[in-house]
Amino acid sequence: MAQKNFEFYFQSFRKKAQLIEEFERNNSLFSLALDEALTEKSARAWRALWFINQIISPAVAEEIYKVYDQLIVRLENEDPSLQRELLKLLQKIDLAEKWESYLFNQAQAIWEKLSNIPSTRVQALYCMLKIASKYPELKTEIALYNESSYLEGLSPGIKRQVHRLFQKL
Repeated sequence: MAQKNFEFYFQSFRKKAQLIEEFERNNSLFSLALDEALTEKSARAWRALWFINQIISPAVAEEIYKVYDQLIVRLENEDPSLQRELLKLLQKIDLAEKWESYLFNQAQAIWEKLSNIPSTRVQALYCMLKIASKYPELKTEIALYNESSYLEGLSPGIKRQVHRLFQKL
């Protein structure tokens, strides 16, 4: 039921502004999106996460905080588009130290998998850097990923972006 309802909203409001406006009128849309995002084997989960990323606010972050552990676990063995949206969302909330470690490890695995789409790999790098800002000892570990072998397959624009990120280390 929730899948159909969320899909209805997603299909009915083709423009981002319309979807956000509908969310402001109908708070249950967030619940539908979150249920969809947590549903395993859902082809629409990445859309739900994209939507949640668009409407993030302190109230939304508070709701997400209640289920972030389930979201982090979904990172493993998921479609790269879903991983990208999960990584974007997880960067926006504060995590417990235990889950930061798990997220860091998952982000490393995503970055190291050269067959992942570049946008997902870059989001994984952003996650690692955010966590490393709290734990500076991780910066030396991240610096090792600045080798040319990890940069293969990235577009020139994304390579420049990644080089700038590594320069800030």
